[in-house]
Amino acid sequence: MIASLRVAELLCARLCHELVNPIGACNNGLEMLGGASPDLMEEAAQLAIDSADSAARILQFFRLAYGTAVERAGPGGTDLKSHVENYFKGHRISLNWSDETYNDPMSSNSTKLLLNLLVVAEESLPRGGSLTVEVLAAESRHQVAILAIGEGARVRPEARDGLNRDLPDSELTTRNIQSVFCRLLAAECGADVSVDDQEEGCVVFSLDVGKDVFSQP
Repeated sequence: MIASLRVAELLCARLCHELVNPIGACNNGLEMLGGASPDLMEEAAQLAIDSADSAARILQFFRLAYGTAVERAGPGGTDLKSHVENYFKGHRISLNWSDETYNDPMSSNSTKLLLNLLVVAEESLPRGGSLTVEVLAAESRHQVAILAIGEGARVRPEARDGLNRDLPDSELTTRNIQSVFCRLLAAECGADVSVDDQEEGCVVFSLDVGKDVFSQP
């Protein structure tokens, strides 16, 4: 996969955006500890602990989604599910992914594609809701469906554009970079990604990739 410097810059900006709130809250908790009255000490300490835990979970998820850590993470179905569950812990979006959904090993890029597509699906639920992951094994293909269900569920035009066409660097923004990265990963895997949001309150993201590609390192 050949990605421009602009793609890397925007992915870094996206990660920083994810971390601003929990790190800021952690800092607030530590500042409160420095001058808090005894009755507020426990509350301040808990704020710092919870915020640090949230930042750590975000970093763990995006190390897998963006980097090479996925190669050491044992990206089978159960392990992958636990990483995703940790990321969504405390979110207003619930995750439905049974242990039986998928047990075969996945290639690194296929795993990253699934993780990044989950983030795009998350963005399609501005008022919260649920994400359901269904992975079906056919004789020569794997089909993955991510169902995003919730009030006001929709695919932002920028995200749809990033998934559907090759954008020049001048058109890349923080609002479409996640879907652009999915498209780049899909091209590397020889996968097909499609989106269906015709049903009100439901968006279905579909991923179709060959088993031979799924099992490659």
